[in-house]
Amino acid sequence: TAGILSKAERGELALTLPTGLVRLDEGHVVLHPDQEVRDRLRLVFHTLLEKKALAKVVRHFLQQGLKVPRRDRLGVIIWKRPTVASLGSMVKNPAYAGAFVYGRTRSEKAENTGKNRQRPRPIDEWRIVVHDKYPAFISWETFERILQMLRDNHAEYDRNKTRGVPRDGQALLHGILYCGECGHKLCVQYKGGTQY
Repeated sequence: TAGILSKAERGELALTLPTGLVRLDEGHVVLHPDQEVRDRLRLVFHTLLEKKALAKVVRHFLQQGLKVPRRDRLGVIIWKRPTVASLGSMVKNPAYAGAFVYGRTRSEKAENTGKNRQRPRPIDEWRIVVHDKYPAFISWETFERILQMLRDNHAEYDRNKTRGVPRDGQALLHGILYCGECGHKLCVQYKGGTQY
């Protein structure tokens, strides 16, 4: 374990790389040689920053008939239909921002089954982060902005304490109105008229 951690601290631990990054025989990591793969990955990040939501990126790609590159079990590039889950795992991967990261998850026992499962850690609890280890598709600041944007888009205020996004409806202040006494976000109820 000490040897693994020592290699991880130097950024030399050979973890599985995401689609778009390739490890050469001598261990050096480079961008994928296929220009189309690189361009499509950049387009995913560019479209997300423009549209501000993963579901909108998926909808845009489907409307344009665009697929995203993924790796199969043998490491061969295949082109697949985008999904929110596949794009979510892609844009949350710090390797695209050029960073080697070790310890992004922690093991927890499920209360109902007793089995161990992996849970993601918040970015400030990642064990080891080595910046500028890989060629980057986006900057680290852009990566952090994307993570914050995705957290803010999540509407489960009670669990994550994020602001959520304004939703459709007659209530103009949905998603942005907070209680003056306790500071909690007010939710909208449409039964019997619009109420906060």
